[in-house]
Amino acid sequence: MNKVDLLQKILTTYTPLKLDVDLFYLEMPLDKSGFWFEDSQTDNVRTERRQFDIYARYKSKASARANTAFFQSAIDNLDACKIDDELFKLRLLYSWNYLGKDTEGYFIFTNTLEIV
Repeated sequence: MNKVDLLQKILTTYTPLKLDVDLFYLEMPLDKSGFWFEDSQTDNVRTERRQFDIYARYKSKASARANTAFFQSAIDNLDACKIDDELFKLRLLYSWNYLGKDTEGYFIFTNTLEIV
């Protein structure tokens, strides 16, 4: 299983996020809130770690705060994810960074997610 599929499976198995509803790969459709991610590096063969840029997009400041806090706590608790009899760990590497509003008025935040 490639790392993108693995990350999707971990997030949809261990969090309430649903793929193509509030979790997207590469880009989020217009008029949607939620999270999307993209590859930020190639596999590190030596450490078997992989990093993804993850973005959060929300219509209001209140929903942005609540949902980024939810995602932070969900990831903080994913230090032993078992997928196909293998254990993995997810972690957010930084604090959420506010990028600003997009052209539709949504608040955009970013972070880096690592899978080990």
